[in-house]
Amino acid sequence: MSDDGRAGRLPALFISRARAAICGYTVLLAVLGDRHLGYYPVAAWTLTLVAAGYAALILVLRWRRSHRPWVTWTLIGVDTVLIAVLAGLTGGGQSPFAPILLLVVMAVAIRFGFRRAAVALGWTVPILVTLIVLVPRPARPGDQRARDALWWTGHLTAAAVLAGVLSDRLDLAHRRRSEAESDAAVERRRLDLERDLRRRLESLDEERRAFLSSLLHEFRPSVASVSTLARALRRDDEELTAGERTEMLERVDGYAHHLDVVLREVAEVLTSESLDAEHRLHRADIYLPRLVGEAAALSGLPPDRVVTRSQPGDNIVRSDPDKCLRVLVKLLEEAARHAPPEVVIEVDIRRSVAAPAALVGGTPPVPRADEVLELCVTPVDVGQEESLGLWIATRLAEAMGGGLAAEPGADGRGAVRAWLRIF
Repeated sequence: MSDDGRAGRLPALFISRARAAICGYTVLLAVLGDRHLGYYPVAAWTLTLVAAGYAALILVLRWRRSHRPWVTWTLIGVDTVLIAVLAGLTGGGQSPFAPILLLVVMAVAIRFGFRRAAVALGWTVPILVTLIVLVPRPARPGDQRARDALWWTGHLTAAAVLAGVLSDRLDLAHRRRSEAESDAAVERRRLDLERDLRRRLESLDEERRAFLSSLLHEFRPSVASVSTLARALRRDDEELTAGERTEMLERVDGYAHHLDVVLREVAEVLTSESLDAEHRLHRADIYLPRLVGEAAALSGLPPDRVVTRSQPGDNIVRSDPDKCLRVLVKLLEEAARHAPPEVVIEVDIRRSVAAPAALVGGTPPVPRADEVLELCVTPVDVGQEESLGLWIATRLAEAMGGGLAAEPGADGRGAVRAWLRIF
């Protein structure tokens, strides 16, 4: 682990508070008149006050951990040198400040690792040993000074080694836990991705089945009618009049035209889905009442059977006129197919920002902050199986940033609401 990672385990604020508490302890000893400060009172008091001011300054101004190496080394150097010199001038090995130096070395090893603690020992031990051996007061035999020097050298080295080993073991445990958590997170993401892919595949499979079912539902009557008319045309000329033959050929042509239109619409949807959003749409201003009239004419409905409701401010929007028209045509065709001839088809036009609650096929739309256009057609029979017309309308609406919402009514007059983005 890096030095920055080690420093994060013992917060700098905690170290600053511990430093301030230790310096407060030294000031208390000085105030109480500890005899060890009497050997060199001026130097001892000076070092004590300097240490107290330094600790207070660090606590107030630099309690946050710094990423600059020179700041770290400066703090380590000041901490160790101040306490080592103070201990050497107040009795050497017998000084009450010598154990504080032991705590400082252990803190360096725990916070920054054994390497930095070993470097700090490189100047701390020589300073302390030199002062123990050479400082004349208090007067002590040479063998005692040598014994104290060896004793504190071993103490400081053992403390640094012990704290450094514990720090390394803690780093190893932390690293292994981080790796385990990282592996677990990767596994969770993999499982989430698999679940998402599975849901998408299931959704695609449902859409494929719905499309094939709609295609079969749309093609079966036309193909059956063409087959029946073809068998009828194979009769002898004496059994069919010229008018009947012409009528049958016109009906065959009409069914073939209908199948061709449906196939071209499916191909258009597939082509549109293969393009990006910018190339799917053609933006233009649309006068919606006129668009509804064109859609009614294309779907074969008389003008008096379609009623349009809208607010004056909602009649003109900017969107894709061709796709809006195609969506409306499909909805009106569905309404004409299922509603009785005497029932009036209603088209409600309104602006909104709310997404529909349920879609006819496809995936639910993501609500957007953009304004949307809602085209609600009533009545439309919303059954269990989606027709090909509604499937095509849904895909066209999705290409415009929206979709189709089914709204079955309690009175049987269900509705389908197209949800289209306004640019």
